[in-house]
Amino acid sequence: MKKLVQGLFIITVLAIAFTGCRQAPKQDEDRTKADAEMFDPATIRDDVVKLIQQAPRTTDVFDFLNRTGAAYIFDMTVPLAVAEQHETSSQLSLVLGAFLADAMYASAYNRTDAMRQTMDVANGLAGRLGLQNELELTMAYREKIRETDDQEEREALIEEMLDQAHKEFADSDMADTYALVFVGANVEALYLLSYLTLFARDNQAMIDFMVERADMAQTVYNLLRLMTDEVYLESNPRIQGYYDGAREIANIFKDADTFTITELEEVNLKIETLRNDMFDI
Repeated sequence: MKKLVQGLFIITVLAIAFTGCRQAPKQDEDRTKADAEMFDPATIRDDVVKLIQQAPRTTDVFDFLNRTGAAYIFDMTVPLAVAEQHETSSQLSLVLGAFLADAMYASAYNRTDAMRQTMDVANGLAGRLGLQNELELTMAYREKIRETDDQEEREALIEEMLDQAHKEFADSDMADTYALVFVGANVEALYLLSYLTLFARDNQAMIDFMVERADMAQTVYNLLRLMTDEVYLESNPRIQGYYDGAREIANIFKDADTFTITELEEVNLKIETLRNDMFDI
C-alpha cells in the first residue's frame, strides 16, 4: 500500500510514470543505439517504468528530515525564477521535477504557503510540457481522497487513479519526459538531504540514512543512461554532462559503508554541482 500512496502526492507526473509498473514487459537488454535512426521515446518506456518502479520513494527523504528535526529552509530550494530560464523539453522536465521535490519538502513540514507557490510554478511548467491533464487528473483524485475518512474507499480511489494513470502512460510517447522529471526530483531531494546532513555533522542517524540513498543515486544514473542515445544527445547535448556527473555520484555511494565528514563534503559538492548545472542556478 505504501508504494501506491507514493503516487498520491501532487507529484502527478511521477505518479503517472510509476503506474506502468504493474504491466511492464521484460527489459530488452540487447537494445543498442544503432537500432533506430531516430530516437523514439517509446523504445525506453518499459525501461523507465521498471527503474521508477524499483526506485526508493522520494517522499521518504522529506518525511525523514522532518522526523529528525532538520530545519525547513525555503532559501535552499530552487528559486522560482528558474522556471523562466528554460525552453527545451528536456530542461523543462528536469526543472519540473525539482519543483515537485521542493513541493514535497514544503508539504512534509506543513508549509502550505511555500507548497502552493511552488506548485503554481510547477503547474505552469507542466502546461508547457503538455502534462496539464495529468496534473489535473491526480489533483481531482487527491481532493476526493482527502475528503474521505474511510480507509477502504481511500484505497479504492487510489487504485482507480493509478489505473487511469496507467492508461495515460501506456499510450504516451513522452517516456523521456517522465524519466527526466523523476531525475530532477531525485537530484533535488539528494541535494537537500546532503546539505542538511552536512549541517548536522554529528547526527549519525542522518549520515546512515544518507548512505542508504545509494539506490536513489543509482536510479538517477540509470535513467540518464537511457538518455545517452546519440540521436537524443544531438538535440539535448547537456544530458551527457548530467550523465557523467550522476555516474560519479553513484560510484561514491556504491563504495561507501558510511560517510566521514570529508566524504560527506565530497558527495555534497558533487550533488550540488550537478544540481546547479542541471537547473542553471
